[in-house]
Amino acid sequence: MTATTPDFLWLFIRMVIGLVVVLGLALLLIRYVLPKARWGKNSKTGWAGVIGRVMLEPRKGLYLVKIVGRYFVLGSTDQNLSLISELTQEEGEKIENT
Repeated sequence: MTATTPDFLWLFIRMVIGLVVVLGLALLLIRYVLPKARWGKNSKTGWAGVIGRVMLEPRKGLYLVKIVGRYFVLGSTDQNLSLISELTQEEGEKIENT
């Protein structure tokens, strides 16, 4: 009876190939699939919704908000929420659809 020893080089190569495949799939998911997923953005949840946001600093940002068909740009800080501008229907829809 001969005892068979595993070929550790082959096991190592299989492990590296498996790791590369898993990391590649994760990268594709993060890079292409998740940015296109718009969970809740197109749903009819009510009369108001946040279309997008841009964080300027850790506690300061700009928000594009749609309220009853009208588009507003709001600025936010820790203590304040201010109306910056109201966009036209065409401008708001153009931004929303990008």
